[in-house]
Amino acid sequence: MNKRSMGPGTLLAPLPVVLVGTTGETEHDGVSKVIQNAMTAAWTGIVNSEPAMLSVSIQPPRLTHRFVMETGEFSINVPTGKIAPQVDLCGVRSGRDLDKTAACHFTPVRLEGLSVTAGIAECPLILACRVHEVRRLGSHDLFIAKIVNVLADDDLFDGDTLNLENRDLLSYMHGNYYSQGERIGFFGYSVAKQNVLKRRLPKAHWPKNQTLAL
Repeated sequence: MNKRSMGPGTLLAPLPVVLVGTTGETEHDGVSKVIQNAMTAAWTGIVNSEPAMLSVSIQPPRLTHRFVMETGEFSINVPTGKIAPQVDLCGVRSGRDLDKTAACHFTPVRLEGLSVTAGIAECPLILACRVHEVRRLGSHDLFIAKIVNVLADDDLFDGDTLNLENRDLLSYMHGNYYSQGERIGFFGYSVAKQNVLKRRLPKAHWPKNQTLAL
């Protein structure tokens, strides 16, 4: 198939949409106060499994950047389409002129393993992170952090199994938000035996080349 060369760029899609939760002191209406802040981000991802670690890229001028540098911690909150307008607001307004937690009616959740930073109760999945390393890359600084705790809503579980299917989780592609789509496969399904495929996946999504599933 024909391809068009676009040169260097940041066009990787889809990306998860998250709210980066931080805590710090700023001034609103001439009064200095400590706030729980939230910033929308899509440049985040898992970078290590043992120990569990992730990264998030943040521009130095952001208030979130200052709060992370001051506290050495942050939360990654995974939102759903239900709060998409609030998620967008947190990406276009600064915590310097708006208490976004109050404006969005977010409920802070205490996170074990963090000193001052809270999670956002309205997000079904929350990762508590402590900074391990900061790398200055250019337009952004890359924060590499250890995941010290994970909180998940009770209704995400089937017994002891965490189930994130059809939970309306948000993704981001080229300036637009999308809710999580239909599951069309699982890790290893291209080589799974037929009895496993029957148990875990509708036949319409089985590998078209059946030799892959033998």
